[in-house]
Amino acid sequence: MKRSRDDIAELAEPDANITVYRPRSHPRVYGAFCQRWCDFHVHELDGPGGVVRLEALPSEPPELEASEYVHFVLCKENRSTAEALQELASAAGVSPRAFGFRGSKDRRAITTQRVSARGVAASRLLKVNAKWTSGGSRVRIGHLRAAESALSLGEAAGNQFSIVLRDVAIDDEAHTGETLSVEAACAAAADAVATNGFVNYFGLQRFGRDAEVPTHAVGAAMLRRDWMGALLLVLAPTAPGLSPPARAALEAFAATRDARASLRLLPARKCATPRQLLRAYLDARRGAAEDADEAAAAAAAAEAALRTLPRRQLLLYVNALQALLWNRMASARLSLLGEGVVAGDLVWAEPAAAAAAERGGCEEEEEEEGVGDDVDGPAGGAGQTAAPLPPPARALSADEAASGKWSLHDVLVPLPGHAVAAAAPPVAEALAATLRVHSLDGADGAFWRQPGTFDLPGTYRPLLARPRALTAKCVAYDDHTVPLLASDLDAIDGERRPVGGGGGGGAAPRTALVLEFELPASAYATMLLRELLGRPLDRAEQKRRSKAALAGPVR
Repeated sequence: MKRSRDDIAELAEPDANITVYRPRSHPRVYGAFCQRWCDFHVHELDGPGGVVRLEALPSEPPELEASEYVHFVLCKENRSTAEALQELASAAGVSPRAFGFRGSKDRRAITTQRVSARGVAASRLLKVNAKWTSGGSRVRIGHLRAAESALSLGEAAGNQFSIVLRDVAIDDEAHTGETLSVEAACAAAADAVATNGFVNYFGLQRFGRDAEVPTHAVGAAMLRRDWMGALLLVLAPTAPGLSPPARAALEAFAATRDARASLRLLPARKCATPRQLLRAYLDARRGAAEDADEAAAAAAAAEAALRTLPRRQLLLYVNALQALLWNRMASARLSLLGEGVVAGDLVWAEPAAAAAAERGGCEEEEEEEGVGDDVDGPAGGAGQTAAPLPPPARALSADEAASGKWSLHDVLVPLPGHAVAAAAPPVAEALAATLRVHSLDGADGAFWRQPGTFDLPGTYRPLLARPRALTAKCVAYDDHTVPLLASDLDAIDGERRPVGGGGGGGAAPRTALVLEFELPASAYATMLLRELLGRPLDRAEQKRRSKAALAGPVR
């Protein structure tokens, strides 16, 4: 039987070490996040305030200067970045590898970003604008121009978010102060997040959906050089979306390690990655010496199979482990050492390092089916080339910590690697304990630097993040199917989709909170919303909230 979404043991916030909130004195509000994909809009930033928008669709191909690369703006609706680029590649008749981008964007959303194409004529790219798409969602491009180089992951300055929280209300159990309206409570919650910021956790998107096979578990196995364990995790038969025949084939491989038999059972369609890995494993086993040790030969074949995956996919797994460890240290820093600055806290050694590091974080990753997300991580690379070292940080002395010159917003937490300074002792102890859970012991941390495999120097990430240009407004509405935000495509289409609420002449029974803000590339919008609501944003909680909201107005 095909495993349904409801059967998946989904990752929850505590599984990713997301446990701490900032102190709050304002009333807590709650609402349904991303009840519809048109409730979540993301625009990439070229710089602070430099919002990337799709403002027009070309009627004919533009005349461009001769160049190897073309840059353009892509707007996608209810598509992952990989799906949108596949659709674009299919329309243009090229490989998806022809495209470059600065960061993956969320799937269940309307997103706008810059993309580069190498060796593809503008006329071929524009074919996607005439392509029919299903479900009311679209992939469209515009603003084409010649360029000298491709876009690379991690180059974006961040993102602008426009988010609708539907059926918002005051959480009366959490509020014991003065009586406030929903509008006043929402304004107070937004002001608090704008002023105090939020814990700069890596969001759940970083770790995949399946609690049985989280992305970071694969990364830990690879750093232990347990290649067979890592391969079995990537080919786990419990992954969501597998058909019954595919599940049976992967179950057979997990039980027998017989790649040939499993390939015979594997369906021809929608199993490209399992087929690639099993074939590579089988080929490596065939090439092993007859007198080779069985366990060693299997491990070598598993490593050879995994190395057929894209470089950034391999790096994604170990980056997810780094993110898990960072979350654990951030939680330990706040829960054990409190809100004040203390001796041993890390800060940038040079003021210019903060601005440079803000551009080097990870993007708000998109949700993908299976284990993990198709995005680059923030620290290091795979292969022979050494990854760049992070800007220097230093520990504060007791006198410096007491001086009042630094606040919690200046405090850094290291993303683990071989080139970062140790955090304050209680935080470092939390890191060591979590590494032991994943069987990664050793004070020298040699597993962060493996010649020919991974070079992971690490970096530093601010403990707290604050949004830029945050605005909040309440909107009354009565129909949950009507979008409350206009997209770029709505603004340029001849037949614009209806946008807005309305109560048919009377008071609309529902209230939505519309938030707009900017975040640097190193911060997650979901973590800002978690702080604003004072509640988890994991899937189980959001499904429950959405079902309750669709059953009728909360208030």
